[in-house]
Amino acid sequence: IPLDQNIYVSWGMDRASQYQSSINYEIELAKRAASAHGRFVNNLIATRMIAAAGYVQGVATTITKSIMLDMYKTVIGYEGRVENMYWECHIDQYTELLKISDFVDADKVGRGVLPTGAIGMLMGVPVIINNFIPNDNFLLHDKDGFGYALQQAPNLGEQPDVAFGSMGVRKSLDQVMGVGHLQDNVKAVGVGKSPLIAVMK
Repeated sequence: IPLDQNIYVSWGMDRASQYQSSINYEIELAKRAASAHGRFVNNLIATRMIAAAGYVQGVATTITKSIMLDMYKTVIGYEGRVENMYWECHIDQYTELLKISDFVDADKVGRGVLPTGAIGMLMGVPVIINNFIPNDNFLLHDKDGFGYALQQAPNLGEQPDVAFGSMGVRKSLDQVMGVGHLQDNVKAVGVGKSPLIAVMK
């Protein structure tokens, strides 16, 4: 996995503001910075995982039971393990799942979805809503097919910045890391592709 991402986020604050606040002002700003970090990484993972899919169902733009069965059969056929697998989709495709009677009707799934009003697992695989995935895509992946690498822990630095007042500081948080597919071209799925990732797009 290439360490090709130097993730950086910065923010400014006036330390005098924390004396006027009932919350820990510095901690709240740090939480928001960390959240921005996480969203960037989530988007990067979604983009690169889709690009590295060893199986692509490229005709439909709406998920169906038949497409899911094809993806499921393919990933398991490439030695994917059900206990390591995840479905991921945009909320638009998730709502399409709720229209598939085989997944929600009580006479077909028993108690199934009815107690919570949500689909938590399909075919023994957890379903995750991830809005960084395009709304016409649907992913199935084994966690052994994709990974991330960190050069070191996040670094936090600061310096005075009077633009935010006499007690103003600018802080920055950065980290060198990378994300990428694993098992490249195993099962002859193509260079730059992982057999443990399937996508409808």
